[in-house]
Formats: sequence, structure tokens, C-alpha cells
Amino acid sequence: CNDAAAQSTFTDDYSTDAADIVTLRVGSADEQILPGGVNVISVTPTVRCEAVTYNASGIPIVEVRARLEIEFPFGGVFDLFGDPLEPLTTEISDQSRIFGI
Repeated sequence: CNDAAAQSTFTDDYSTDAADIVTLRVGSADEQILPGGVNVISVTPTVRCEAVTYNASGIPIVEVRARLEIEFPFGGVFDLFGDPLEPLTTEISDQSRIFGI
């Protein structure tokens, strides 16, 4: 596994697929994985090579980071008592081994 070669192969072949897993599943009514009021701001997939003892060349690992905005369902109610609750922006990520690059 070579970081530059893995990144190039991943970017050319798999980057869009990795981002689509998050963005399309959120937007699809049939496969929605996030509740209403959660919006995906951005999705950033990256790949790196991880050194391991059982493989001299290392293994490719993909990490997908997603920035989310969460709107509170009753956030406007707080406007009656002062300031409403503003949406919360956060980032989540997950990693997985890639086979085949």
C-alpha cells in the first residue's frame, strides 16, 4: 500500500461512491438513516495506508467525515422565553479497511 497510489486510485474510482453512501441514504425516503431535521452539510472521504505486522506493504483505510446540522424540533418554542435554540453543527466520522486497491 502506497499512500499516493492508494489516494489516487480511491479518488478516481471510489471517492464519489463513499460520499454517496452518506448523502444519498440521507436524502432517500426509502433508506433514510437520519431523522428529520438532520441535514448533511458536507461529506469528505479520504484514504490512508496503515502499517500492520502481517502485511509488509500496509493496508488501505478509508475514513468518511460528514458535517451535520441538527435542527431541534421544538427549538422555536424557546423563542417565547428569550432566544430560540439555534441549529447544532457537528462532525461524525467512521473508518473501514478497503479491499481491492
